[in-house]
Amino acid sequence: MKAKIIYLSVFVALIIFPLLFGGFSTIMLTELFILAIFSMSLDIILGFTGLVSFGHAAFLGVGAYVTGYLMTTTGCSMLLAILLGALGSGIIAIPIGYLSVRSKGLYFAMLTLAFAQLLYTLAFKLRNLTGGDDGMIGIQRGTLFELINFNSSVSFYYLALFSLTLLLFLCSLIVKSPFGKVLLGIRENEQRVESLGYNTDRYKVLAFVLAAVVAGYAGGLYCSFMGYVGPTIMYWVMSGNAIMMVIMGGIGTLIGPIIGAGVFTLLQDVFSAYTENWMLVVGVIFAVFVIFIPRGIVGVFRKA
Repeated sequence: MKAKIIYLSVFVALIIFPLLFGGFSTIMLTELFILAIFSMSLDIILGFTGLVSFGHAAFLGVGAYVTGYLMTTTGCSMLLAILLGALGSGIIAIPIGYLSVRSKGLYFAMLTLAFAQLLYTLAFKLRNLTGGDDGMIGIQRGTLFELINFNSSVSFYYLALFSLTLLLFLCSLIVKSPFGKVLLGIRENEQRVESLGYNTDRYKVLAFVLAAVVAGYAGGLYCSFMGYVGPTIMYWVMSGNAIMMVIMGGIGTLIGPIIGAGVFTLLQDVFSAYTENWMLVVGVIFAVFVIFIPRGIVGVFRKA
């Protein structure tokens, strides 16, 4: 009950935040919401299925590129383009997931990294579609039924907040469903789940595709928010950052990656302002989390 009150209070505070502050703070929070959606998508396969993916950023990039391409070449509305970008990520994830889940542990992680690097290279080479290393530029957000102008930072802030809230609710329903219980069983003891008659590979592929769809949606939001998308969004470093967000916030909790995204972004902004070696400092802090706080920030609060 106390947790629900805290969540509701935070949500209300976030609703009124741009009305009180606005400006740069609103822009920073909008970017944070998008990163939170991305890290939450990774938690579906990392925290609930036990699959470590080093290539999850590829689906963030696919969603961003599909969204940007549709908006710049077809005149597609922003929201429809974002949804189609998420769908595109899910379609790309089907063959990748089908081939990857047949391997386990480190081999699965390396396969996902290999496929991500392949897509990253294609983003460079297919200049006519992606703009190459220059990326896609000049992406306009547009309006919703001529009523809501998403070129306004406040309007886009509420879109990102609503998207994060809705996806958190939907993902919570999924992981609490019988499907989600099977995923947890696979994480804990895959052989026992197989002995009960479940096709674990099929469940892992479904979880992989679901995570890709959510990541693709985050990519579409990111593309629309920045007005630009380049190959770096698909680089393996982005996947590593997402893993750090999930672990620091609390793996297997959904809400944890959201908190982890906020902590990671805060650490990055603070230390990068003082030193060029900010990644070293953040790396040390992450090591402390792994060694002394393995359950993340959410785990500490739950224990308390």
